[in-house]
Amino acid sequence: MRETVVQMLRSYDGYAGYISLYDVKNSRARAIILWESEETAEAAELELVERRRQLTATVGLTVESADLYEVPVADLEGARV
Repeated sequence: MRETVVQMLRSYDGYAGYISLYDVKNSRARAIILWESEETAEAAELELVERRRQLTATVGLTVESADLYEVPVADLEGARV
């Protein structure tokens, strides 16, 4: 993930972080992409729609939603895993 998805996302203006969540028991995953602003998120989304479709098809996943939320608080101290 870090070598593929994260490296690709770093090429976008306004990219601020990526969080990947995985529920082993139910084989479900979530991805959260952090952006510096709503404007940079919306601009990146225009390009990411097709990339997301290609990536998920390659690994046999589906995308249930791609929603935009404001992040009023984020504390990721020690988050490098």
